[in-house]
Amino acid sequence: MASVVPAPARSLLLSIDKGIVELDGKSLGASGSAEVREGQRVVVKAVPAYGHMFRGWMSGDKIVSTSAEYEFPVQGDTILTAKTESTLRDVRIVAVNGGLIINSVNVGSEYETKLCLGEEFLVNAAPSPGYTFSNWDVNGKKYGTEYQSIRIVMGSSDILAVAYMTPMSESTLEVFAMNGTVEVNDKNEGTSFSAKASVGDVYTIVAIPDNGYSFDH
Repeated sequence: MASVVPAPARSLLLSIDKGIVELDGKSLGASGSAEVREGQRVVVKAVPAYGHMFRGWMSGDKIVSTSAEYEFPVQGDTILTAKTESTLRDVRIVAVNGGLIINSVNVGSEYETKLCLGEEFLVNAAPSPGYTFSNWDVNGKKYGTEYQSIRIVMGSSDILAVAYMTPMSESTLEVFAMNGTVEVNDKNEGTSFSAKASVGDVYTIVAIPDNGYSFDH
């Protein structure tokens, strides 16, 4: 009479450097083991952590699959390691003589973060008082005055973006009074006043007529 002998039990050990592993649809966390039968077909799956991409299943120094989901028959005790690679890249943004508005939030004059391939955000250069936007320099590429707002899209390389602001040109403010005097910022300046002024400077000017005169224009 023939007898059926079960296939011998084998151990299967799975792990991943960044992420979790699954065995036949069940999560094992970053690593885990199971007992299976010789010849039993199993499906293992690697789920990389945020900012990482799957590179391959390794058995010792050998790559056995480049597919994150890998089906195979167990042959002997098996140890598989899923290898991943970081897709996070550094982003550094600097404003010279100004600040930065990123996704409508003021983040100051310098901002650093890490982004995955394809992630993006909008950044606006905000000049300090007395300055005007000049250009962006993004990894050596220049973007002129029409690009005060730019969209940063993460590629395969780190990003350094610098916004340059230049001083506004000065103008001359001149005020004259006929048959009277002028008061500028609460100070009587006599019949005339002259000063170098930049865009954005604020002056309060009051005309004071002489006796017997009234303000016309």
